[in-house]
Amino acid sequence: MKLIIELDDERMATDNLVQVSEEQNGVLSHFHMTVDELRKVINASVEDLQMDTGTLPSNAIRYRETDEGVHVFCEVPKKQWVINFRNDAIRVGFPKMLFHYFCKQNKQTYNVSLKHIWAVKDEPIHNDTKMCHFPYSHVDRDGKVCMGGNRLPDIQSLDQLVTYHSFFVNSPFDTDYGAKTTLRLTLEELYLDTFNEKEFNDDILVPTRETFQETVKSM
Repeated sequence: MKLIIELDDERMATDNLVQVSEEQNGVLSHFHMTVDELRKVINASVEDLQMDTGTLPSNAIRYRETDEGVHVFCEVPKKQWVINFRNDAIRVGFPKMLFHYFCKQNKQTYNVSLKHIWAVKDEPIHNDTKMCHFPYSHVDRDGKVCMGGNRLPDIQSLDQLVTYHSFFVNSPFDTDYGAKTTLRLTLEELYLDTFNEKEFNDDILVPTRETFQETVKSM
């Protein structure tokens, strides 16, 4: 549907009317409405489109809005996480991680997709920070995340993303995509021995070819 509004100073002064042309499916129709009626129609349309994104999550380090949606980059601290590996709960050391979420507006909520995960050394992230491959499963060498058919819940405000990394950590881990470290070890060996109840060693991270700034610009 396409609306064309014509404002005639003389007609508005005498009758307080504006002419509106509506084109829908190739059919053009004309009608008049008062200025107050037009204002109410426009305000109602704007209210339908507007959405309060709320505050950003406290762990967000970069935010970028496009015509398609919102890109939010959140850091997750280096720590030992309890994961489910082959139906056993084990504690494994993880590096500091950077999560890339894409949020698409759907009326008064956002549909959330976890698009990428990278690892970084346990230091403050700057534009020139070297990005590294996530060393474990679920993530390929381009950083793209695969969680099977699992879908993240919708959110009403972007600050709800602050805990969304837990959906990834709590999903079953396996050996898909293989280990991505400088060690010649399998994922099973990393989970059950090398980093089982141990802090992750940043020295074995494998850098990508991009910095943080270059990565964000490529999204």
